Amino acid sequence: MFQSQPDEILNSGHPFGFHELGHLRQGEVLHPLQEAFIQKGAIQCGMCTPGMILSAKALVDENPHPTEIDVRKAIAGNLCRCTGYVKIVDAILAVSREER
Repeated sequence: MFQSQPDEILNSGHPFGFHELGHLRQGEVLHPLQEAFIQKGAIQCGMCTPGMILSAKALVDENPHPTEIDVRKAIAGNLCRCTGYVKIVDAILAVSREER
């Protein structure tokens, strides 16, 4: 499903291939989850971002309108040292509520 393109990751300018939910080409836009993470300040060091984004996408694909508890359970396997999870949860909920 999420096929990695090593050259694109290395040359993307994003830590850890942040935009790999879809291969961005010139003129294309970020996935709504990626945009929400940026807008809500849910990205700091970037280490947990890929796992958080993919966990969030799996959740929202299965449950388009999750509760805060659903979101927290979905990302429970991802460790974030920077944000304290509040902004991450806010970003995921914003996408499910289309508050981008």
